[in-house]
Amino acid sequence: MEVGISVIIPLYNCADCVHLMINSLKQQTYREFEVVFVDDGSRDNSAQVAEELMKDSGLPYTVLRQENAGPGAARNRGIEHAAGEYLLFADSDDQLEKDSLQVLYQTARDDQSDIVLFGYFQDFYNEDGTLDHTVTVTPVPGVYPTHKQAVEAVSSLDEQKVFSFAWNKLCRTSLIKQSGVRFSDRRHSEDYFFYVELFRHVKSLSVVGKSFYHYAKTHRETLTGLPFHQGVYELVGERYRAMKELLESAGVYGEEQRRLCANTHIKHLMWATSNDFAKEGNIPKKERYRHIKAALQDPDTKEALRYAGGGSRAVRIVNTVMKTKWTPLIYLLSSMTHSLRQGKGRLFDAVKSK
Repeated sequence: MEVGISVIIPLYNCADCVHLMINSLKQQTYREFEVVFVDDGSRDNSAQVAEELMKDSGLPYTVLRQENAGPGAARNRGIEHAAGEYLLFADSDDQLEKDSLQVLYQTARDDQSDIVLFGYFQDFYNEDGTLDHTVTVTPVPGVYPTHKQAVEAVSSLDEQKVFSFAWNKLCRTSLIKQSGVRFSDRRHSEDYFFYVELFRHVKSLSVVGKSFYHYAKTHRETLTGLPFHQGVYELVGERYRAMKELLESAGVYGEEQRRLCANTHIKHLMWATSNDFAKEGNIPKKERYRHIKAALQDPDTKEALRYAGGGSRAVRIVNTVMKTKWTPLIYLLSSMTHSLRQGKGRLFDAVKSK
């Protein structure tokens, strides 16, 4: 069988939930694909469960094993073994709509695109496993047939919250293998930096205005990190500079791209300041104030505050507060943002989408 798509799935302590992704793969209307599992040093029997579930699928699959090295290393291992014309990264506790692979593969072939990007559903689950609410994120569709056009679209895609994820893109396998771009050993945003580098080599891009991927947001331990993240201020700056450098390299860092990058940076800075309120961080009040003051003095923040503007109501509120440069007000908004995210997720998502 000619393999059209390789689906790469890292496994890590997911024996209780890997059936979700596997069942959604079994139901795909497109059948010319393989599944590459990479067990990333699980402490449970994730690999064995995956094998048992795949035996009656009629689909070709491989189960690879390695010492725990993180999701980036697991995906890199999967890339080495991918035999499909295109590849798709997926997480073990998520799900795909049944027509996903068929639509994406047909789009890639029709448009001759290196990457097909699509929307997703954020499914928020309660601690007892029941679904609390779903947020649908669907990008503006479009076809970008040249490298310059593809890169020019990136800042808008980032603002639409569809650029940085590993799993909402069908990628030409030869593009990844020949470019040499691989995931780093970062434990946060490794997918963002992977795509920033990969887009330096992309010649064409299609954006499908439909959501196919169900991204599960749960309270269980996952591959993607913990509620409190170390080094977020440095990370936010790195993301801003990396995006600017990508756009500049293609000669498309114009006024609109500058505004979009600035908005995204200020939004990420609010995430960083609200992260300081996480209980796991145990950061004292004085230290939180000091972090805000230091961030306001950062050259990246100063630049972003000059160009930020427009956007959704939520974005405009954050920009307005940040532009006051009044530490107590920023502190208050950061505290409120953290409280909404922790205790009233549905309300937070509703406010954020306005």
